Amino acid sequence: MRLISEKVLCIMCIMMLLLVNFTISSADKESIDFKKGDIIQLGSYNGEPILWYVLCKDEQDNVVVISRNILTIKPFDAAGDINGKDEFYSYAYYYGSNKWADSSLRMWLNSNEKYIKWHNNNPDEMQSFGGENAYDQEAGFLHKTNFNLGELEAILPTQYKSTGGETLNDKVILMSSDEYKDLLNDNEIYPIQIATLSAITKSEYKSPDLKSGKQYPIWTRDSADNPYATHAVKVITAHGDEIAAPASSGRYGVMPMMTLDQQLLKGHLIKGNGDSGNPYMFDLSTMLTFPKHFIAVFLLVLLVSVLLLRLKWANYVKKGSLAILVISVLLIPGYHSYGLQDHLTLSN
Repeated sequence: MRLISEKVLCIMCIMMLLLVNFTISSADKESIDFKKGDIIQLGSYNGEPILWYVLCKDEQDNVVVISRNILTIKPFDAAGDINGKDEFYSYAYYYGSNKWADSSLRMWLNSNEKYIKWHNNNPDEMQSFGGENAYDQEAGFLHKTNFNLGELEAILPTQYKSTGGETLNDKVILMSSDEYKDLLNDNEIYPIQIATLSAITKSEYKSPDLKSGKQYPIWTRDSADNPYATHAVKVITAHGDEIAAPASSGRYGVMPMMTLDQQLLKGHLIKGNGDSGNPYMFDLSTMLTFPKHFIAVFLLVLLVSVLLLRLKWANYVKKGSLAILVISVLLIPGYHSYGLQDHLTLSN
């Protein structure tokens, strides 16, 4: 009977070790190869799943994507920031700044906070041109209501340069004007610039052009070429033309762009072939988060301790348990990023 009990305990220990490391081994699958024009479903916004076009792969073979649709209508930046005053016309103060690096929109796109601590003026009704589509009380785009922990882990930081030449490092960005104009000439990425139903219904700005199935103007991350127009941001119209608009205007669409970890996506694919009617779908909620991982490790250590005690190896219980704990932690690459960061930060 004692021998059987010890065998059962050994089997339970092995099963627990497999549970701890299951999601990591599953990430080794190489069943798909993402290509330009493929459609990925990842996250949600306003209760609607977000669809993403695959644009290309970066130097590390990760997947660069842009949202298939306009997800929301928002101002680029809040007006009223004292830093926007200058010796000329202080346009940035009255109409918002065209500097992407300091913009309200950049901060919102890269925040996972429920209540954002705005660096400059809040994008509220008073600081939005016409009082339209304020978002000072809205949770950040990367909040848990839109992306689970596994999905957030799959979104990688992108290093790039702004119009002003600053090197930035963000999880979510907007395309530059030139990048977007090149994209419009690519027949593999179509249709695009079409607002979701929630973007249309939730917008306080109403226009005959803002309706289902119709292309609509979007923000880029670029400031206008006129150095005196410190409020003017480049916008791509529904016809693909480039115009300038005041940063505090709440009348233009937002199409986020980001880079995704290809190996995580491959390891958690559940269905789809990348077509418009059958996008790639993933279950990243099955990834072990930091708390769940250590609960599993705790149970494993407990089982090992009981086994060693039954074998009358009490002297090895402490050392053995500690060894199991350390090994289990090391077997989870990048475990420190699961649930440890309360806030995502912007770095210049």
